[in-house]
This record gives sequence, structure tokens and C-alpha cells, in this order.
Amino acid sequence: TDFKKNSLSAVDALSSWWNVALANTSITDSQLYQKLSDGPEGWGQGMPWLGSIARHQLLHAHYFSSDQKRQVVRMVALLSAYAVSDPEIGYCQGMSDLALPFLLLMEDDAMAFAAFKSFMQQASSLV
Repeated sequence: TDFKKNSLSAVDALSSWWNVALANTSITDSQLYQKLSDGPEGWGQGMPWLGSIARHQLLHAHYFSSDQKRQVVRMVALLSAYAVSDPEIGYCQGMSDLALPFLLLMEDDAMAFAAFKSFMQQASSLV
């Protein structure tokens, strides 16, 4: 389908950018997060890997307040960016439980991403 082709081409473009970014050692976590995620303000525009059904369900969920929707969007953005930035681990069930404190304690999403990424690197070194 067209949606699948568009999603795959967006992921290919993101992967190409990621390979170039890895070669560039001066990229900061903040720049990385901004490239991998549009953040809450860009919800409708970015994150091509998120299905249109999931996006529609979240945006039209009557059981979430507007602040709760914002927090869910922040969570999806952080976990999506992390999954792309660390494809070996990707996303695993339960990561949202680990990421939530970073989002609740930090208003800056890029800072929360950097802290979560650092936490995951330290945790994976223990295994």
C-alpha cells in the first residue's frame, strides 16, 4: 500500500541519516532527539513509524485529558527515538515504565531522552 511504501521510505531515509550521524562524533543527544522525533508539537507531522490508526486513536481518545495526551505523545516520541537510535535493543515491553520517571522529572524532552539513553547504556553494560 502507499502508506507502507511511504513509511518504509521514511525509515530508510532516517536510517541513512543515522549512519551519517554515527560517523559525526560531534552530534549531541539534543540534536539526535530533535532529528529522530518532532516532539509533542510535531505529533501530526512526524514519527512516520507510528501507524495512522494509533495516531487517530490517541488524538480522538475521549478518556485522556489534553495533558494526559501530551504525556503519551512525549512517551511515544522518546521511546520511538530511542528504538531508532539503538536498533540492537529497539523497543521492549516495559520500557515505558523505565522512561516515565525521566519524562515526569524533566520538562525538556531532549534532556529526558539523553538521560534515558544513558540509563539504558549503563543497564545494558550490566547484563
